[in-house]
Amino acid sequence: MKKLALATASPFSSFDQSAQVNVLDISPFLSEALIYDYHLLGAIGTSMDNPVNDIIHYWVEDTLNSDLLTLTISLSTSDTSVTFTASSAPHVGDYLISTGGGTNQEVMQVTAVNSTTNVSVSRGFNSTAASIASAGTVALMRFEQEGSDIGSDASVNPTVRSNYTGIIPGRDLQISGSQLARQMSTSAMQDQVAHQLQNRLLEWKRNFTRALLYSTLIGPGSDTSYRSFGGFRYWIRTASGQTESTAAALTIAHLNTVNKSIVDQGVYPDLLVCGTDLVGSINGFDSTNRRLLESDNKVGYFVNVITLGQGNDVKVVVDNRVNSGDAFLLTSDRIKPRPLNGRALITIAGQDWVDAKKRRILGEWGLEFRQPSVHAYVSNKS
Repeated sequence: MKKLALATASPFSSFDQSAQVNVLDISPFLSEALIYDYHLLGAIGTSMDNPVNDIIHYWVEDTLNSDLLTLTISLSTSDTSVTFTASSAPHVGDYLISTGGGTNQEVMQVTAVNSTTNVSVSRGFNSTAASIASAGTVALMRFEQEGSDIGSDASVNPTVRSNYTGIIPGRDLQISGSQLARQMSTSAMQDQVAHQLQNRLLEWKRNFTRALLYSTLIGPGSDTSYRSFGGFRYWIRTASGQTESTAAALTIAHLNTVNKSIVDQGVYPDLLVCGTDLVGSINGFDSTNRRLLESDNKVGYFVNVITLGQGNDVKVVVDNRVNSGDAFLLTSDRIKPRPLNGRALITIAGQDWVDAKKRRILGEWGLEFRQPSVHAYVSNKS
């Protein structure tokens, strides 16, 4: 068969295919296998019914206007000029509410807008004036007068992100004619092709899980160069996700630090994924922050839910594909592994006129990782 070598830069590149090859879709077996997966893939699921249609796929993320202002100066109880960083466009009549706890709580009303980062306020509006430190935050509560007109445009342009699909292989197998002819005493071993394919499927799932965690975005790929999708760590580290990398024993304080940054955006993470090395640290969290489930394989209990300092419960998923010292705090409804249409999982049967049967397993998948800023990567922990 004549070889087709497509340009490396083409987004529609493909790989060569030999003659005498049969391809069979076995994606239903993957769906069935995931029912019994209690690790990462079982926790986030797959979008088998929502495939992508090209090797590069896009998604759109909307962003809301912030309702918080971060002060760049400190305020005494008598200061009436409030200077802050990025503007959330307060206008006359709005209330500013200090968010500090204890006695440092106050309601102020905006009386004049002097610039995009400075307003004049009436202090102690229906409350006692309080001191607020520089870098403190105040929340914006908006009100309008009767007969008010439409103000300036507050539309926020959406963020468009994209990812490639990656071709995830299982290891190939070749069963000789002699092996096929052997009479095995165990029924599960009698069909060596099916038996070995089952094991290669397990290896494929292991490889796919590790790719979701750690793969790096490279592409577009061709028959002379590889491509791969960006995984969790890639998106978190390159697109303003939350990170915490201090070398130390894992404590709930580390998780609360990144969790607060996410919750302040109005999103509540619900999944904590770690490796087996951090199970002991999580089991050592204060009993008021963890929910225990009796183990079915050894004496004792293990932690299956943690309540973080901002009030959200996160399910603990232990997966041995997570590197030592790593943990991922995730918002699961914003993670969607998506297959390329017709390529979720296939087996290729090669017949090259040898005294053997050849098989290969391939799956082609991308990853939709929405709003990296509401996910976190914690590393260097013990």
